[in-house]
Amino acid sequence: MISTKIRDCLFFMISFALIFNNIPKAIQLNFIGGAMATQLALYPLIAGLIYTLYCEKKYGNIFVEKKIFTCFSFIYLSIMLVSMILGLIQYPFYDEILNGPVTQIQKFSLVTSVLSYLQIQINKDDLVLGWMVIRVIKGIFLSYVWTFGMGYLVFCWYRSNWEQCFKVLEKAVIYAVCIILAYSSIEFFYLGHIKGAEEILKAINPYIHSIKNDETWWPPLLWAGQLRSVFSEPSYFGIYASFALPFLWNKVFTLRNNMGKVFLAGLIVAFTFSLFLTKARTAVILLSGELFLWTLLQVYAKNNKTIKRISFILIFSLVSFVLANLFITNVMALKTEPIRRATIVTAADKYVGDNLKSIKGKENRSNRSRYSVMEADFQIGFEHPLLGVGLGLRNAYVGEKLCGMEHKSKEMEQWIQNQKEKGILRTEIPALGEYTSRFAETGIIGLSLYFLPATILVLKASKKIMKNKQSSEKEICFLISFLGVMASGMGDTINITYSYWLLLGLGYAMCWSVKVKDE
Repeated sequence: MISTKIRDCLFFMISFALIFNNIPKAIQLNFIGGAMATQLALYPLIAGLIYTLYCEKKYGNIFVEKKIFTCFSFIYLSIMLVSMILGLIQYPFYDEILNGPVTQIQKFSLVTSVLSYLQIQINKDDLVLGWMVIRVIKGIFLSYVWTFGMGYLVFCWYRSNWEQCFKVLEKAVIYAVCIILAYSSIEFFYLGHIKGAEEILKAINPYIHSIKNDETWWPPLLWAGQLRSVFSEPSYFGIYASFALPFLWNKVFTLRNNMGKVFLAGLIVAFTFSLFLTKARTAVILLSGELFLWTLLQVYAKNNKTIKRISFILIFSLVSFVLANLFITNVMALKTEPIRRATIVTAADKYVGDNLKSIKGKENRSNRSRYSVMEADFQIGFEHPLLGVGLGLRNAYVGEKLCGMEHKSKEMEQWIQNQKEKGILRTEIPALGEYTSRFAETGIIGLSLYFLPATILVLKASKKIMKNKQSSEKEICFLISFLGVMASGMGDTINITYSYWLLLGLGYAMCWSVKVKDE
């Protein structure tokens, strides 16, 4: 049997590490991590997988519902491979790849040296194309292992005791938020133009972020005018908050210790205050949606403390909003600008105008780049509706769609320029929307299959809440967090914090729990 102490320790480390989503290149595990190589959580994930495989071999019966998972895995991977094969057959950009710089394969010289040492003769063009195919296949399998595979692993770990999984995750969130706020306190001084804070951030940021990844501007050493904390950019703070806040809300009402409640209440206010300082539209929209859903589900549950709970959470959020706006208007404003001391009303109005209203219009803030990429993904998907262009093959297609309008956005201009200078294989155009990019890469079939486990889970969790209104606090907390993370996929990848896959495992353990006598 698996040691529950080791299991809980591994799960805690995975859950805690979610906040470090773009670690320095020196410690990235690119070879075995694939798309997850930038996540610090990959280290305990690998440890957890190795430990579980060892226990399975020694004791057996660790992996449960193997037939169902194996069947889903076979169907999913088969669809992905068919999509990839068809995509490679019809891929129209081979000439651009072959005529591009050799440096687009970063380890090209090393590979050729090894082949030469082994006296293996291979044409340069064949090597480039072979490398491309192998990378795509590798990406498909690694992505599946670290996403659906690890979600299944969490399910196997806690199927007989999902409440322990919830408890460990809750604890990890509290510790992680404390670290976020400790770091953010330095940024408060930086945003308030206090001397010394900037130098401190410059010193510690390279140990947290992969600064200017692959010679691009992102992520910068410092982020002016917005709080980003330990995350690569301010919007990532909001995505993590959509996962974490429901667990904090739930914990503050379930604690029996009054001092603990006061501490958690302060933590929630400080964390939400920091969230508003990000001035990220994603953060505010996700928070608003979760507050609405929290209120709705609490009313539906008809708990005898419903009004109290709703009131406290709304008050916490309102206080945080007011304090953040006063800080932005009266402290963050540059000293070189004339400062008019803002009232609560004028500060709030300015915040809404600068951030939320900017969602409208393609030319506001980063909308041009974001909407253009999403539109390109939609076009690619509609041109290849069933199976898409192949997982991992969209970059060149998106680049082609963006050509001619790159002058409208510095970001797009840089993407196109990088594709020309560094090559298609080296330059990645970000997936600014999990679902639009998957539609482009895998078509409606692949996207539907990707959604299937989440859809089943949401329906099952909702049904469970409806059946047990009075005792569904944890289920409500889970559902809000899960839906919040899913919603973040509309404007970015859901793999930013990896929380989606942990919640997927927790959710299945919660909804299909089985009591085991030995546990």
